[in-house]
Amino acid sequence: MLNFITRNSNILICKMDPYVVIQFGNQRRKSTVARGEGRAPLWNEKFTFDVEYPADNVRDEHHQYKLNFTIMDKDRFSRDDFVGESTIYVRDVISLGVQNGTSEIRASTYRVVLHNKTYSGEIRIGLSFTREVCMSQFIYNMYVCIHLFKL
Repeated sequence: MLNFITRNSNILICKMDPYVVIQFGNQRRKSTVARGEGRAPLWNEKFTFDVEYPADNVRDEHHQYKLNFTIMDKDRFSRDDFVGESTIYVRDVISLGVQNGTSEIRASTYRVVLHNKTYSGEIRIGLSFTREVCMSQFIYNMYVCIHLFKL
């Protein structure tokens, strides 16, 4: 188990309890906290997002076709620490899924960066898109599976 010094305290040493916040447009999902798993947790969780395709307008299109992953460290007695973030642009996988009924991005490794864009680690993510009409003919489902995260 890897220990580190938190940014909020120059004395307290604690283990990392990471979780991921995933945002797609105005939809937000949160993984479970990987308690005691330090810098190499395994989540293997699935998250579902509603996808509108095509987007209503060009402004919405930019926001709707990217997944933002924010990695946080859960703290018990203070505010959670920001660990890093990663973004995946998914317009092509959605477009292909709408045409073919399904498409996927196999589990791949993505860079995790800090706010100043310096390298912080990696996250491994798999994504599949399935054409399942929900409320109207333009709303579909996208499934995101977080497989592995390493710092």
